[in-house]
Amino acid sequence: FGYDLTFQFEPIRKSQERDPTQRDILLYLADEIVVVDQSRHSSWTVSLDFSYKSKSTKGLPHDCEPAPFLAFEHNPRNEGKFSARDTPKGDFTRSVDRAKHEFKMGNLFEAVLSQTFREKLDKETPPSVL
Repeated sequence: FGYDLTFQFEPIRKSQERDPTQRDILLYLADEIVVVDQSRHSSWTVSLDFSYKSKSTKGLPHDCEPAPFLAFEHNPRNEGKFSARDTPKGDFTRSVDRAKHEFKMGNLFEAVLSQTFREKLDKETPPSVL
């Protein structure tokens, strides 16, 4: 991703043909944001409108299909499978070790490794209480 984006800002000699229809970046702008201030124990909603050239979102409804919280057992997308992590134990450590080796060899100048941990939620423990 980062390397492709660089083509938009720097004159880089390309060593292979690039698909001219490929999007290098896609910007998502939320039209409604919920702000939660934990220290003040308050929250509020900020609604935004956008305009570009002669087009605007002003006056358009800011509503969408409701998406209520579903506990794990009641969410059909889960198919009954739960994993507390997206990476098998030890794989992340091996990825870090491999990245370190590649840095030493000069093959990498940046690496973005990630690992996701999950908590199974039920009716009594919705995301808002975590």
